[in-house]
Amino acid sequence: MRIVCIIDGLGSGGAQRQLVGLAALLKEKGYEVKVVYYHDVHFFRTFLLAHGVDYEYLTADRKFIKFHKVYQTVKKFRPDVVVAYLDGATMLGCLLRLAGLKFRLIVSERSLTEFLNWKRRIKFFLYRWCDFIVPNSFAESESIARYFPSLKSKIHTITNFVDTDYFSPGADHRIDIQKMKVLCVGRISVEKNILLFIRAVKHITELGIPVEVKWFGDPSQKTPEYYDSCLSECKSLGIDRIFTFVPASNEIRDEYRLADVFCLPSLYEGFSNVICEAMSCGLPVICSRVGDNPVLVSEGKNGYLFSPDRPEEIADCFVRFYSLPPEERMKMGACSRDFAEQHFTKEKFVAQYLELFH
Repeated sequence: MRIVCIIDGLGSGGAQRQLVGLAALLKEKGYEVKVVYYHDVHFFRTFLLAHGVDYEYLTADRKFIKFHKVYQTVKKFRPDVVVAYLDGATMLGCLLRLAGLKFRLIVSERSLTEFLNWKRRIKFFLYRWCDFIVPNSFAESESIARYFPSLKSKIHTITNFVDTDYFSPGADHRIDIQKMKVLCVGRISVEKNILLFIRAVKHITELGIPVEVKWFGDPSQKTPEYYDSCLSECKSLGIDRIFTFVPASNEIRDEYRLADVFCLPSLYEGFSNVICEAMSCGLPVICSRVGDNPVLVSEGKNGYLFSPDRPEEIADCFVRFYSLPPEERMKMGACSRDFAEQHFTKEKFVAQYLELFH
């Protein structure tokens, strides 16, 4: 079986991580796989090279040229299946079918349909030409079925996988009772709710709790000014030495292993890739009560949930966590790891895709 995986670019995001991971797993199982992308972003290219996955980067500065190049590449490869991730690529996949290419088309949905605009309405209109719609969260599956009932029969939820052998707890991890080390990972953009989180961290320090926050991620290309706003807010509140921003890293596992707790304060999420990685590394999680986060985090068991628009509630969650004895924090982390081992395996993930392929 020949499989093409299409995505806009190989940036450092969760969707890209899942797509290249799927490609590598399919290659491992003996399938002929090719990754096709067209944005000049190559964060995960080294991953593809390391796993021997064929890829092709198509340069195109105009939409028609982009479509023509993708069309020619896919036609030449003659795939049995095309898997497309993210809006531009999923619409391209549908257009390839409309243009006469024959393959089974699986489109992945990774953002909440609660926020509909004209582009997304066109996208879901085009989905009548795909075979399966694969949301990575139960919240998104419910949204699509509610807004587009005619597509309900095509929906198959496949949540994110994590390489639980790689993302594992550090053998020599010690809880720092003198300072709470908080790790955040994600694109620096408005939907991640960073400005409000910064104000919550300021409130935590005012309560006398020693805290250190590291946010790993790159500024959004759509709203680069938001990053500057976050830096300015940290400086104006006097916490720029304890709240730092670090570029996205391929070595993020080491950071998970050094942290005491993981936080993602997003305004909305699907099935968060970075929360899954943090849990697999044995971290307690404090996050917003949105999307599938309540599926992943059980209140008081492996973390805490908060309303993303209430900084005092965010601060309260960290106060409660900080007041726990070290052994209780360790139990929370162990609970996260147990959940990851049961639900995030790559074997389960690839088996669900193969079921759709066949």
